[in-house]
Amino acid sequence: MVKIHILGSPGSGKTTLAQDIASRLHIPHYDLDKVNREQESIITIAEQPAWITEGIYLFWTEPMLYHADCIVLLEISWPVAAWRIIRRHILNSLRGNQQYPRINGVKLLCKLLKDTRRYILNPDHTDKSSVETLHMYLETHRDLTTPR
Repeated sequence: MVKIHILGSPGSGKTTLAQDIASRLHIPHYDLDKVNREQESIITIAEQPAWITEGIYLFWTEPMLYHADCIVLLEISWPVAAWRIIRRHILNSLRGNQQYPRINGVKLLCKLLKDTRRYILNPDHTDKSSVETLHMYLETHRDLTTPR
């Protein structure tokens, strides 16, 4: 059985990739943006024999990093991310399943675009990439037998 955790910015394709892998391998998929953010529920998922999880958060999902057989980091360009975020918002609105409808949804969309742009184009992000940070973390905690 395999445990895979996917990280990436909004619009990077985390959910699409996770759903595709989960259906091919017949393992459960968890969108961590939709999972209760209590440590107990995350540990329960992490201790299952197989799963694929995805989300942009690092620290509250620490058990996923600890238990994962494979950690995938998706990085894309700002124009692609912006296009995907806007497209998703419009399609969800047309389907009637927009989680944030009306003017509040547009305000949140603008904030998401602004934050995502800052994350992707942040010059400091290239100094110490998320991959290097994860690698250092996993090396430091390699000998632990249980998550902290």
